Amino acid sequence: MSRPLRAAQLSTRAKQPRTSFSVVHFNNGMHGWAYSEAQYRAAFPAFLRAVKRLAGSSGALLWATITPIRPEATNGATNPRVDARNLIAASLVPAAGVPVDDQHALMTQHQDLHEDPVHFNVSGAALQGDQATATIMTVLVHMHR
Repeated sequence: MSRPLRAAQLSTRAKQPRTSFSVVHFNNGMHGWAYSEAQYRAAFPAFLRAVKRLAGSSGALLWATITPIRPEATNGATNPRVDARNLIAASLVPAAGVPVDDQHALMTQHQDLHEDPVHFNVSGAALQGDQATATIMTVLVHMHR
């Protein structure tokens, strides 16, 4: 199940010279709807390990939950599936010591800011960016204590 989780691509990127990250703010789940949640769960640990390699020994990880979609989304995307994938991540990410940026909870309050069934408009993206920035800053502060 390398396509939606792209673990091989992340591993290749991590091996490139001069790759260094302070924080890797990452997410996975809005694509690959042809894969079941059982397949998603099975592949998630390898994906998580690949992101850890990308961050390197001095980088921190920060998981962003999958945001809600509108009911008219296609290709197998549904909010119950988004919720299921968020639950899968929630069962694995904290155990790996990875903090969470709960973008899902934030954007559940702003469903009116969708520009299409999946993506948020400029105002929604600004809200997401503001929360991501605040969460990243918190991670950076804890790293430098």
